[in-house]
Amino acid sequence: MVGSCAGLLYFGFKSADATVSPLIDALFAAIDNGTFPETYETETTKEFRDVTTKQQYADIGKSIATRLGRLKSKSVKGFNMRQFNADSFVDATYDATFEKGQGTITVKMKRESGVWKLVLFGVNSPVFEANRAIAKCASCGAPHTATALFCPSCGKAIPTSQEKSGSPPTPTSN
Repeated sequence: MVGSCAGLLYFGFKSADATVSPLIDALFAAIDNGTFPETYETETTKEFRDVTTKQQYADIGKSIATRLGRLKSKSVKGFNMRQFNADSFVDATYDATFEKGQGTITVKMKRESGVWKLVLFGVNSPVFEANRAIAKCASCGAPHTATALFCPSCGKAIPTSQEKSGSPPTPTSN
């Protein structure tokens, strides 16, 4: 009985990873070819879009491309599949090698109408931390780089210095 359950879990893990992993590869291919912003509407959930603008999403892809370069390889570090009522979720973490260094890819996905879509997408890397001032997240207190758009711990948007000061934007002349 225990062996059967373990076998079913292993099969479920392998089949889910076989479905999710190529989706992650496709997102990184979109980052490489400059079409990542176009995946905003098609590859993300409403929950994701409620907390992340299309511009912020595009900035994530641009930052990954600029700072880390192409994804060379990834291997599963952690994988969790769960069912909550009628919703299926996958949390996956990958150790990754990029052209310019190592990193960790973290995704949370939800199955909507038979398709896996992003609820959370992030890449952490020492490359992002190098030579950057460290600040603390106002929401959870976790450290982040001074240029971070989102907290690497809680995922909340980090206000810009202008938003923090509450001052209106400075007008520019053409």
